[in-house]
Amino acid sequence: MSEETNFLEELEDVLKEAASAESEKLRTPLEDFAFWLRDLGNCASFRGNLISLDRAKADVMAADAEEAFQSNAKCRDAAQKRVDKAIHEARQKMDARMSVSGNSSFYQEFRQRFDHRLNALREKLELLRTSENAAVVDEMEGHLIASGIHGKAKEICGDLATEYSLQAASVYYNEIGYDAWDPSDYEEGLAKLFAKGFVRHGFNCYDAIRATEQDAETALDRFQADFNTQIQDEILSTIVEPVQKLLPRLRDADALLSA
Repeated sequence: MSEETNFLEELEDVLKEAASAESEKLRTPLEDFAFWLRDLGNCASFRGNLISLDRAKADVMAADAEEAFQSNAKCRDAAQKRVDKAIHEARQKMDARMSVSGNSSFYQEFRQRFDHRLNALREKLELLRTSENAAVVDEMEGHLIASGIHGKAKEICGDLATEYSLQAASVYYNEIGYDAWDPSDYEEGLAKLFAKGFVRHGFNCYDAIRATEQDAETALDRFQADFNTQIQDEILSTIVEPVQKLLPRLRDADALLSA
């Protein structure tokens, strides 16, 4: 994701928060609780994924007498090994995002956002507690539990991690560029024939590395989208809907208090 896109998304988040804060001033405490309850599933929303791989020694110029290869076969072998290194690095970065451990994983990012939202929601609910509605508030609090969602999020990550991966290495090998420096191009006669034995070979793996990055980013984006959809459904069914069904009872209790 570009710096410009990051800036625009951050600006959009700031504007949304400002708008929400302004709207919050106009809502009653009960309306505010109901609003943030409906919004709880949005804590599964993340930014796009960016995979950046090491490009050191990703090319060898055929014209470079010190680095170039005398054998075309050795050149191809070295190029494929360099792409294998990029693939291994990409897989490590993908694993770090799709696992349930490590600060950079989808699961840990989700858990941090979800716990923050849920704790804020519990605080808003506690502000509504009165002697008349205490039983209803207690019942609602019984649904505002993080552990079940944490467990489901881990389960979803484990299932999805087996579904998304890179393509076969041969696909990325096809993106390698090769060139040759032929000294016979500058000779004539017997000298030209003799020079043919000194052809040097080089490679360029930049396109192959970029293709690997793009596939890794696409796989992570799809993983993230599936994770978001499934965990949002879980939050809706286990927290949002059960608590929403209790809202009329909470309103009735408040009505009795104000009567």
